[in-house]
Amino acid sequence: MLIAEDNSDDLELTRVALRRAKVNTPVHFVSDGAQVVAYLKGEAPFSDRSAFPLPRLLVLDIKMPYLSGFEVLEWLRAHEEYSFLPTTMLSSSRLESDIEKAYALGANAYVTKPGQFNELVAVLQKLYGFWRMCEVPRVPRSL
Repeated sequence: MLIAEDNSDDLELTRVALRRAKVNTPVHFVSDGAQVVAYLKGEAPFSDRSAFPLPRLLVLDIKMPYLSGFEVLEWLRAHEEYSFLPTTMLSSSRLESDIEKAYALGANAYVTKPGQFNELVAVLQKLYGFWRMCEVPRVPRSL
């Protein structure tokens, strides 16, 4: 799982919630949209695929530095080798226009960040549980 979160407080809260949710898969964090792209492409500092494997799920925030979550979605869907990647928007925005735009750009799910820690734990459990059960194609190793 790859999670893009630029807010350090939200990042730490997410780390704790993942432990509480008993998510037992490797989780990697990046802090902006450009790092998401670099991670997926295997560019430095993410070039070691044994340490930074391609994720089976990408979790994006909308408002991030360098490339927004929307821009990352556009990039993903424009590159065939990454277009398969299940992507969930996890955002504090409840704007209908943001939700519609995320789906129009190819998000597989849109979840509003909950206000309570226990709700965040439940959301992460559900996301992990759902995508763990799905058969997701993998990017060819040659890419």
